[in-house]
Amino acid sequence: MLTSEEISRLFPQFKSIEYLCKGGQKEVFKVSVGTATEALKIVEIPSDKDFMDVDDGDLLRSELLGRIDREVKLLQKNLSPYLVKLGQVKPRAVQVKGISYVIYSEEFIDGKNLSEVIKRPNHKPAENELKELLRCLFSIVKVLWSKFKAVHRDIKPQNIIKTAQAERPFVLLDLGIAFVTEGTNLTVNASGRLPPATLKYIAPEMLISSDFRDKLDYRSDLYSAALTIYEYAAGKHPIIENISDALTPTIRAMNKNPQSLSKARPDLSIEFCETIDQYLKKTPALRPANIDMVLKRMGGKK
Repeated sequence: MLTSEEISRLFPQFKSIEYLCKGGQKEVFKVSVGTATEALKIVEIPSDKDFMDVDDGDLLRSELLGRIDREVKLLQKNLSPYLVKLGQVKPRAVQVKGISYVIYSEEFIDGKNLSEVIKRPNHKPAENELKELLRCLFSIVKVLWSKFKAVHRDIKPQNIIKTAQAERPFVLLDLGIAFVTEGTNLTVNASGRLPPATLKYIAPEMLISSDFRDKLDYRSDLYSAALTIYEYAAGKHPIIENISDALTPTIRAMNKNPQSLSKARPDLSIEFCETIDQYLKKTPALRPANIDMVLKRMGGKK
């Protein structure tokens, strides 16, 4: 991937460049642009030599570029204060030392992701904070679906930043594998691959058959959001604790029913625990569909 020096040559306007993290084919740097601090996302585009079949390479590159384009277009809409916003660096294709990249930026969210917060000693968030998290996540799910028939597909603790801002207590990142039901299907060889998602947080219906996309809707995101809230509340995953092999998350997602949140957190109200329990039902039809009603019960606005 690119070094800080190479990035500086490409973007001389950056005052500082700091490496943050890597995930898949993407690296993220913290950069200063004028008076703003942003998260620079650098996506490496595979070359023909990375594939046994050149045709496969063309298809998978097209999928990757399509996902970047879809993510950027959704973020451009500035849909919710609880969803990360695009930064000043618009998507730009570059080539360095024969390797192709697409580079763009998002706002830098100052805070810790929930997976880090969960690991803190004596982590035990109050019910008001948990309701706040629910309101933020459910509001995003609602707007993505109502405006664009889009499903995030990767709601999980690692993609949620806890901030110190009262108006934005939690911010969701990474629309990189979002699915738009009325858009083009980007996944190459979909029937021969597991769905694009983090298996520990995947909704069971996404694992049942290869044509799940035909029936996929916002209730899958509500499942992942509820699972994330449960883990944040209890300090442990409700279905998977120690993963012994790659297939364990998929098997348990389909077959293991989580213990009620009230067992892990008896101090929480019955209403709140039952709400989370309902959204962890294996069958989408059993999850409450009226988000506005849930937001109202949890102290939020419609």
